[in-house]
Amino acid sequence: MSETDLEVKCLDFCREYEKDVSSDLTEEVKLPRSIYSANFQSECLHPLELLNTLYQLKFEYLFPNIAIAIRIFCTIYVAAAEAERSFCKLKLIKCLTICCEARQIECSCN
Repeated sequence: MSETDLEVKCLDFCREYEKDVSSDLTEEVKLPRSIYSANFQSECLHPLELLNTLYQLKFEYLFPNIAIAIRIFCTIYVAAAEAERSFCKLKLIKCLTICCEARQIECSCN
């Protein structure tokens, strides 16, 4: 990803999560890129592994916005899955209610 693309993405992320991440994220991202490429060569880490490595190396104090951004990124999928599960359960409850009502009507007719 080019520097300009990275800056645009960081600014978009900062606007979306302005209460959690400061606009310093764009500057913070530039230095860890070189640290990452020097320490991990071409190894591509999963976001959770990257976050764990960040904490193991005690870099969360140097790059607080990056640590927050990765934590947000790692929890987005969980939040979306929980919402989907809730809607699925509501749909199941609605179907069961309709079936029970239909059976009661059927029984009262007989």
